[in-house]
Amino acid sequence: MELKVSLPKGHFQILKSGKSKGKTKSRHSESQRVCVASRPRDLPVPPNRPLNSDGPPSKRQRTFPSTGTSHASLQPESNISPRTQALPASLPANPNTTRSVPDTPRRPSSASRPDAPPVQLEHSSRSQTMASTLSTDVAEDAQRRAESLQGEVMGRDAMEKQLREEINGAAYEYPPFCDEFFTIADEARRTSIMQTLAQNELFNHEGRQWNIDCTHLKSNENTTFHRAVADILDAINLAAFSPDQFRPVRRRIRLPSGKMRGDDQNDSNTSPDVVQIGTSLEGGAHWAEMEFFVECKATSDKLGKALLQLARYARATLVHQIYRLHVFAIAICGTEATFVRLGRTGILHSPPIDLEKDFKRFALFAAGLFALDPRKFGYNTDFYLYPPLSENLDDHTVPRQIRVLIDNKRWKVVEIICQRHCLVGRATLVLLLSRVKNKKERVVLKLIWRDASRRDEGENLKAFDRYPGICQCKWNRICESTSVQDKTQLTPSAFMAEFFPPFSSVVLDEVRTSATGTPSHQTHSTNSRLGYMHSQRRRAAPPEDRYLGMIVMDEGVGLWRIKRLPHLLRVLRDSLVGLAGMASKGKLHRDISEGNILCSRPRTGATDEEYLDSWSKGGCTAEDSDKDEDTSEDDRDFDWVLNNEVLVRESGKIDAPTYDEYVKQRYEQTKCMGKLYDLEFMVDEKRDDAEERRLERTGTPAFIAGQLLLATTHRPVRHTLLHDIESFFWVLMWMVAIHVEPGQRRNEHATELIRDLCNTNDQWLGGEKERKILNPKTPTAIIIRINNGWTEAKHIVYRFASFLKESIYDKEEDVFLAESGMFFDTQSSLEGQGPWHIIKPVIDIFDGCISSL
Repeated sequence: MELKVSLPKGHFQILKSGKSKGKTKSRHSESQRVCVASRPRDLPVPPNRPLNSDGPPSKRQRTFPSTGTSHASLQPESNISPRTQALPASLPANPNTTRSVPDTPRRPSSASRPDAPPVQLEHSSRSQTMASTLSTDVAEDAQRRAESLQGEVMGRDAMEKQLREEINGAAYEYPPFCDEFFTIADEARRTSIMQTLAQNELFNHEGRQWNIDCTHLKSNENTTFHRAVADILDAINLAAFSPDQFRPVRRRIRLPSGKMRGDDQNDSNTSPDVVQIGTSLEGGAHWAEMEFFVECKATSDKLGKALLQLARYARATLVHQIYRLHVFAIAICGTEATFVRLGRTGILHSPPIDLEKDFKRFALFAAGLFALDPRKFGYNTDFYLYPPLSENLDDHTVPRQIRVLIDNKRWKVVEIICQRHCLVGRATLVLLLSRVKNKKERVVLKLIWRDASRRDEGENLKAFDRYPGICQCKWNRICESTSVQDKTQLTPSAFMAEFFPPFSSVVLDEVRTSATGTPSHQTHSTNSRLGYMHSQRRRAAPPEDRYLGMIVMDEGVGLWRIKRLPHLLRVLRDSLVGLAGMASKGKLHRDISEGNILCSRPRTGATDEEYLDSWSKGGCTAEDSDKDEDTSEDDRDFDWVLNNEVLVRESGKIDAPTYDEYVKQRYEQTKCMGKLYDLEFMVDEKRDDAEERRLERTGTPAFIAGQLLLATTHRPVRHTLLHDIESFFWVLMWMVAIHVEPGQRRNEHATELIRDLCNTNDQWLGGEKERKILNPKTPTAIIIRINNGWTEAKHIVYRFASFLKESIYDKEEDVFLAESGMFFDTQSSLEGQGPWHIIKPVIDIFDGCISSL
C-alpha cells in the first residue's frame, strides 16, 4: 500500500507505514518512506558545528579567499588552534604563520558536504512526496543525524562574509540590462499591458499620467515606505502576469508576514522587505515558495547594502528550489529603482531609474520582468511537478513529485545525494532519479555550472567509455549560460568594493608595519590607508561565463552505507583500477575523496552491458508518459541487499604486466564494485610549469596528499599520480574511523583521527599526514585502538603506508630545477616506469588483503 503525505516545510520528518514483526511485503517500498537526510546519525557532522558525543566533525571543503576585505571588516582574522573543539559557522580563518600561498589556490571539490543538513525535496518543493532509497531503519538514523546537525546558526556578519568570499567583487552594472532581459517581444501584449497600467489611478497622481506619489519613498525607510513599493509593483504584476507550470496562480506582491523559514537554518530569521510568495501548509513563509522579492533603502547611496541583502535572499531561494537557474529582484533606494539578476557568476544590475522622473520607463521594464516565461524568469523547465499545479489553491496541498524529462525518459527525483549551498560558483547538485515506468531503473543526474574555459565533465567521462572503475556517462547536455549579449558593456558597479572578502593577514601586517609615528598616529594612518585601499578595490576583469551542464551517470551509492570491510576494500580496489585506467591515458583525477568513490548498486535482471545499451545512440524513441507509472511494490530492503551481496572469493594478486591484462583477468568472473565519480578537475599529467602553479591543490583537505598540503611559494609541488594514490589511503583511514558497529559508539581514538583530518590548518594537517606515513606503525596502531570491528584493516594500512613512505616521503630530496623555479616531483624517482607499474603495487596490496579476509 502506497503512503502519500503532505509535509509541512521547515521540519525534518520521516513518515512510514507501521512496523511488522513478520515479513511485510511493502515495508521497505520506496513510496512508503520520506527521508530527510542521506547520511545516518553515526557519521560525523560538518566541522562548523559544535562537537558532540556522537558526532565528531566531518571533513570541510574550503576555498582560500582572495586578498581583500569588506570596509566593515578591516581587522585581521583571528588565529585558530590546530585542535579545534568547535569550529565557526563561517569559513575558517587561516593562521597568519601558515597561510597557504596565493599562486596555488584551493579549488573546492564538488563532493563537499553542505554546511547544514542536505535540503531534501519534501521540504523544499511545494510539499511533494519523495520516495527514499533508504530503508526505514536507515532513514530513522538519518532523521536523528539531521537533528544532531542543528548547531549554531550563522549570524548576519558571518553570512555576509561568506557571500563576499563567493562574489569576490563580481558586481557589475550593465546598461542594456532592461532592454536585453525585459523587452516584451509581442507588441500587442506590450501595448495592452501599458494601456491597462495607464488607466490605473495609482499611476495618475495629481491628474498627471505616469506620475506616482513619491512622498513615502522620500521618507525614512519604514513600513509605509515598503507598502507603497508593494502597491506599485503589485499593480504592474496584475496587468502583466500570465500563468505557467511553476506559477499557475498569481500571488499578491505584499509585505512579508514574518521571518522566513528554511530547511537550512542559516537562511532563517531574515526576510526581504517586499515579497511575492505562496503560503506554506503551516501558514507561514518558506523559501521554497519564494517567487520574487524587493529590498528597500532610504537613499541611493545604500544600493550596495541593498545588493548584499538581495544576494543573501537569492542564495536562500536557489538552495531551497533546486529547479531555479537565477533570481531577478529589484532594489528601491529612495526614488531610484535598480533591476538585479543574481546568479552563479555574481551580481548584475541595471543603471538606476528615477521613479519620480521616469516612472513610465520603470513600469514598462517591470511589466517585462513579470511577463517573462518561466525559463527566462529563472526556472529550469527541464524539471516539472507532477501532478501539475492547478489554478485551485486548495489543490496545492496535494502531494507532488519533482520529475524531469531526459532523452524521452521521464524520471522522478528520489534523493538529493549532494548539494553545494552557495550563490556564486559551480553550485553542484547531484540527484538520484528513478524512472517513472520502471522504478528499479535508477540513474544519477548531476547539474553543475562550469567555467567556460573548463571542458564539460560529460565529455571527460565519455573518454572512458566502459572502463571498469569509472562511472559511465549515459547522456549529457549544456542547457544554460550566464552570458550577456555584449560583455564589453559590463562596467564595475559603483559598489563593487563592498563585495570583496576581507584583506589577508599578510596585507594587514604590511600596512601596520609601514605606519610610523606615535601609536595613535600609526592607528589613524593604518585605518586611513586600509579604508582607501578598500574603496579602490576592483576586479581586473569580469568573471568567466558559466554553463549549466546536465550529466546522467550510472547509479552508485555512498561508501558510508557499506557495513563490511571486505566489501569496502573491493570498492576501493576497483576504484584504484579506475584510476589506473585514467592514468593509462595520461590523466590525473585530482579530487579523490570519500564522496567521489561510490559503490555500484547490486543489480538483478539486466546485466551492466544490457543496462548501458539501453542508453545507446538514439536513446528512447518513444516518449514516456507520466501516467505510465510503475506502482509495483518491492519487498527488498536495499541496504540489506547491499550488505548481503555475495562477495565471490578471490585468489589474491594477479600476475598482469599490463593494465589491460589485469582488467581481463580480474573482471572476467567478478563484477566491478567501485567506481570513480566527478572528473571535473581531471588534467593531463604532463603539463607545463605555468599550468602547474595555476592548477594545483584541488579537492577536500581531509583526503589531499600531505605533500601537497605542505606546498609553499618557494617549494611548490607538482601533483602526480602518486598524490592521487595517497588520497585513497586517507579515504581508507576515514572510512575505518567513521564506521560504527550496530549498538556501539565511536571511541575517542576514532574521534581524534576524524578531528585531525578535519583540521583547517593545511600546514598542520600536511605535517600530521607526513608524520603518520613516515612511521607506518603509527596509523596501524590507530586502527587497532579504534577497535570498531574493522581491526583487520591494520594489515592493509601498514602496507599502504609503507608504499607511500618509500614512494613519496623518503624521496623528497629528489628535486629538479625548472625555469620557473624549483619543484618537488614525487615521480622523478620513478623515471622509466609507466603508470601501471606505479599503481600496480597498491592494487596488489588490496588484492592480497581481500583474499585473506
